[in-house]
Amino acid sequence: MNRYEQLKSKLASVPMDSETEEFLSRVEDAVRQLMREGAPTINAIASRLCITPSKFRRDVRSYLDLTPSDYIMLLRLRRALQMLDYYPRYSVAHVAEMCGFFDHAHFTHTFTDYFGLTPTQYIAKIRSESRK
Repeated sequence: MNRYEQLKSKLASVPMDSETEEFLSRVEDAVRQLMREGAPTINAIASRLCITPSKFRRDVRSYLDLTPSDYIMLLRLRRALQMLDYYPRYSVAHVAEMCGFFDHAHFTHTFTDYFGLTPTQYIAKIRSESRK
């Protein structure tokens, strides 16, 4: 199981009540908006949620038992996977930019760390599986 799947599995085991769902929805909205402007930081997300960065960190740990950085990266990489899956003509550099990574190299390094494949290898794998 790769690092992304481990985080996703941990997130799936979180009991969801309406308060948790509302918090996660607000965080996801903030991250989605901030990805368009660059890397979504804890401070920027907390600001969008009108809470302090300390409160944001506590809430993420409390609700999810994940670090805020892990949760934010999970959201960014989930978006990257969606883009690579559904928009195969987008360049890896464009996907990196749209997911708030500083550059193609940073995205490739992070993607490889979480999935064990480069984005290009992932795309090739998807294409070969879709031909079967």
